[in-house]
Amino acid sequence: MHASLPFSGALQQPAQPSQVVAAALTVLGQTQSVVKTLKNDDIFRTKSALTDSSIGGHVRHSLDHFDRLLSSRRDIEKGGILMDNSAVVVQYDVRQRNTAVENYREAADKAIDQLREELETLDQLDLQGGLRCEFMMAGDGNSEEFK
Repeated sequence: MHASLPFSGALQQPAQPSQVVAAALTVLGQTQSVVKTLKNDDIFRTKSALTDSSIGGHVRHSLDHFDRLLSSRRDIEKGGILMDNSAVVVQYDVRQRNTAVENYREAADKAIDQLREELETLDQLDLQGGLRCEFMMAGDGNSEEFK
């Protein structure tokens, strides 16, 4: 079950597709720089006392959001990606946890390279379709939909 919420962002005009891709590539580049500066996998997967999560866990979480979106382009019917009235529905909470990306810097680095390569292949048509996103906002199992 989900409720639908309109998105009212701060943008007065929608960003151009090339701006969206450029911003995503920048974020991934920054993340990759952090991953590469860490000296070993122990630092990458050691949990913080403040958040009970590791740097690797945060990196995996971030990359999951990019991957969920791009997976809709790869295979609309796979793993929680649905079509509804020509809009792609991306269910962000359908994700794997405790993956190699979360535990090993090299796996995270490789995943970032793959996401960047895929982003660079997007064309204008890929970025002009409808998109709806579902997020679980609380632990009650209900999701909210953003259009």
